[in-house]
Amino acid sequence: MTSPGQTRAACDTVVVGAGSAGCIVAARLAARGESVTLLEAGGPYRRILDIPLVSLWAWLRRPDRYCWNQYTTEQAALGGRRVWFPAGRITGGSSALNAMIYTRGHPASYDRWGVPGWGFQDLLPYHRRAEEYEGGRSPYHGSDGPIAVSRARYRYPLADAFVRASAEAGIPVTDDFNGATSHGTGYYGLAMRRGVRSLPGKSYLALARRHRGFRHETGAFVTRLVLAGGRATGVRFIREGREREVRAGRVVLSAGTVRSPQLLMLSGVGPADALRRLGIDVVADRAEVGIGLQDQLRVPVAFLHDAGSPLRPDRLVVAGMQYLFARRGLLASNVCDAASVVSLSSGAVPDVRVAIRWRVFPETGLPLVDLEVAGLQPRSRGRITLRSADPREAPDIDPGYLGEPADRDVLFGGTT
Repeated sequence: MTSPGQTRAACDTVVVGAGSAGCIVAARLAARGESVTLLEAGGPYRRILDIPLVSLWAWLRRPDRYCWNQYTTEQAALGGRRVWFPAGRITGGSSALNAMIYTRGHPASYDRWGVPGWGFQDLLPYHRRAEEYEGGRSPYHGSDGPIAVSRARYRYPLADAFVRASAEAGIPVTDDFNGATSHGTGYYGLAMRRGVRSLPGKSYLALARRHRGFRHETGAFVTRLVLAGGRATGVRFIREGREREVRAGRVVLSAGTVRSPQLLMLSGVGPADALRRLGIDVVADRAEVGIGLQDQLRVPVAFLHDAGSPLRPDRLVVAGMQYLFARRGLLASNVCDAASVVSLSSGAVPDVRVAIRWRVFPETGLPLVDLEVAGLQPRSRGRITLRSADPREAPDIDPGYLGEPADRDVLFGGTT
């Protein structure tokens, strides 16, 4: 029954979450003639985020405005520390805020799933279909897709030195991490079109808005799925202080690593005993919901250097002019230009990445360079669990960082 103040609508498909996947799914279904409602808890995409360096600064300075400003539980292998675990809360999701690095998985990573239709060669046509690659069409790239991919229009000076040093250390140079060789040392391709951020939250939604049956609502905080007869028939959400409901023939849950399992459990789908303890009626006992969380832990090795702060007022004036007239210069930087991707073991799939990233030490304004080490094939597993039946309370996020000794070995090898 609809309560006082509650509004109800109906459509063919409701998509929960306007991140990269949600925007793409919504656009594809709208193009098929379906009526589609896309719900996003955050606000609309803001054009100021088109400027790469500004967007990176914005979400770091104002995380509560642009992202789910959340932390992990205390991590035993990290001395009890809690790790920041942000996720985009804005149309476009994390791709509206991240460093725009455009890399696919290693081909062997897809193939070892062993799932028919999901091998690398099976998926390559879809990768190509999505791309508008600056270098033109090739066996590995497309040229007329919605997502622009290009080379950086600004390189931090030490990035060139990093690539040269990596090559001198015996790491082969690659011209394209998304080409024939997806490991080695080289420069990243970026989701950028002529110095402007490119993301599904702009390009795919522009396609979706051509269709009359498409509706996009921001500020829509989904609280539960509506379940009946063993299937999802809609969602409940709060917008502008009012409880609302959308009924749909199909529900696509694309709310991210944390919010998707949280919504399932709040709706009664999850480990039965844990749900009952919180007073949630069990619809389906599914112990695996929230289990198997994986994350690639990154360890920055930071160095001060004497180049002077790139954010000095005089340099920012020059950078502003360069960006205004040519879409180049410091404001076009994604702060992470290059990386070395290698295998420390004898395996075919690389297991460590060392990326060079520049930033400014917040207390002093002094320039820093990070050699950021990441384990690419983590064996540690964690979980998402509910703390409360209140959808406004974030769940516990426990990635189980470094729970497996092999993950510690990889990071140690990468830093030494």
